[in-house]
Amino acid sequence: VLTIMIGENESSKYWLSVLNSLKNRGINRRKSSKKGMTIIETVISLAVIAIVSFTAIGFIKRFSDVNAKMIYETDARLTVENALECFKYAEDETQFFNALNLTRSGFVRQGGSYILEDYNYTVVIAVSFPPEGAASFTCHATNSSGRVIVSVTSYTKEVAA
Repeated sequence: VLTIMIGENESSKYWLSVLNSLKNRGINRRKSSKKGMTIIETVISLAVIAIVSFTAIGFIKRFSDVNAKMIYETDARLTVENALECFKYAEDETQFFNALNLTRSGFVRQGGSYILEDYNYTVVIAVSFPPEGAASFTCHATNSSGRVIVSVTSYTKEVAA
């Protein structure tokens, strides 16, 4: 709301010139009647959104691949650690195998080794419990491409006679 106060020495011509001056400066201009965005603006904004989205998806995928790799490598390490603990407390191969299957099911005896084939890694354990002397434990965990995750080359303990 605009209120015009007319003093004794101000005429209507004076105020008309003030209003015309304001109008010419742009105060009384009408806003553009265009509403919305042009097709080019829309296409450009969609392209920017697509670029940002694809970049974000790439980072998320890379992060999830690294996270999955860390999870299965940690699982393989824990499996090897548990197998070594089973070996430390077992008095013979039967006790070892029973304890091993309690900590992680899925081990299969093939020849002189115990093998666990998971989707992302393989654990191969070789143990020997001779009637006299030292029992030995050897274990290797490899990922699906054959890279060694963890390896226990030789662990021995004395077996009670």
